[in-house]
Amino acid sequence: MIQSYCSHLRRSATAGLLAALSAALSKPADAGVLDVFNSESSLGSGYYSNWLGTWWTDGSDWLWHVDHGWLYVSPGSTDGNLWVWEQNLAYWWWTSDGWFPILVAQNNQSFWYSIGTKAPRVYWSYSLSRYVEDLNFRVPAYEPNYWNSQFSVRWNNNCYNYACNKRTDTFAQPGLASGQMYTQLSVASVKAAALRDGLEVGTAYGPIPRGKTRVDLVVAPGIDYHWYRQDENGRWSHKPGRTHARDWDNSQFEIYDVSVADWGIYSQFGGYFFVDSNDLQGLGLENIQ
Repeated sequence: MIQSYCSHLRRSATAGLLAALSAALSKPADAGVLDVFNSESSLGSGYYSNWLGTWWTDGSDWLWHVDHGWLYVSPGSTDGNLWVWEQNLAYWWWTSDGWFPILVAQNNQSFWYSIGTKAPRVYWSYSLSRYVEDLNFRVPAYEPNYWNSQFSVRWNNNCYNYACNKRTDTFAQPGLASGQMYTQLSVASVKAAALRDGLEVGTAYGPIPRGKTRVDLVVAPGIDYHWYRQDENGRWSHKPGRTHARDWDNSQFEIYDVSVADWGIYSQFGGYFFVDSNDLQGLGLENIQ
């Protein structure tokens, strides 16, 4: 039942996104939030929509929502069909008067239901079939089905995508997003490219800064590079190229300590890094391409 419901939601979400894009082509560029809504009621210091709830705006494209905080409303939105950038989550979502508080994440069309709590914020994830709290700032769990079950996701996302927990469907390469990709298959070149993308030099052990996930780089000089990530359970997992995500090494042992794992052809250690994290699979916050 959940699968058919999500399929129905996906069709509605796709239609909504197309409608928002079409509206954007005809809507004046200087139109603000108040031009989007036509059914709101003034509360004096704010506004109330019969489906979105209570919010405030200064007349720009930004509004402050009592549950979601600051939201940028795309000029392509209409009353009952919103295309929104949420500052707290740092990505786009779509919803409508028929589906709110169900939200659709733009970059992989995953569905989550906003429970309406604030501290911590709680959502039901349809893709994970569980509750999640504070969607940002959490180390991802080991959930290989997200990366393995659909051929297009598995084929178009590699070890760098997986380590950064960022689905791009572009087979991401270190440095490409920053405009300067690595020039050699060496530790120095790949490491420098990853740092240009925004990854930070990390540590092997100890506390992980809030909002970060620990990842590891290894290199086969002149041949290839490979990335591992440390999951919520403390173990390590990886996704070699276009193959399946897994939590075992080249000798098929579970990876409790990546430094002593069997890396296969990768003979050089490239260092530990911290990447911007997210609890939901595929929605990491690093800027990679």
